[in-house]
Amino acid sequence: DRKQQALQDLSKEHGLIFFFRSDCRFCHAMAPTLQRLTATTGIEVLAVSIDGGGLKEYPNFTDGRHVAAQWGVTAVPALFIASKMTHEHAPVGFGMVSLEELTNRIFVLTNTTVGEMY
Repeated sequence: DRKQQALQDLSKEHGLIFFFRSDCRFCHAMAPTLQRLTATTGIEVLAVSIDGGGLKEYPNFTDGRHVAAQWGVTAVPALFIASKMTHEHAPVGFGMVSLEELTNRIFVLTNTTVGEMY
């Protein structure tokens, strides 16, 4: 469908950055939702640990303890969208976010209104 295609097109220039803690139950619950998003749209997720530990879904992660502080990440899970070209980033959400809400927020942040998709 058109919404799916728009997300696939978006994935060529943007990715998500997922800040988490290995001991955060909400982070563990959010990880499968992000994997579903990647599987259906191709949007890459960069997993960034702020405590040095990984998640089952993201065993290969980036140590982001210093980046989290620079970006003002004080609560997890935290999601940002980033341009692969310019490296500009914007927050998508903090805490648990459903797949539907996540896609809606991505559209808003990338100047694509949900209404255009239908």
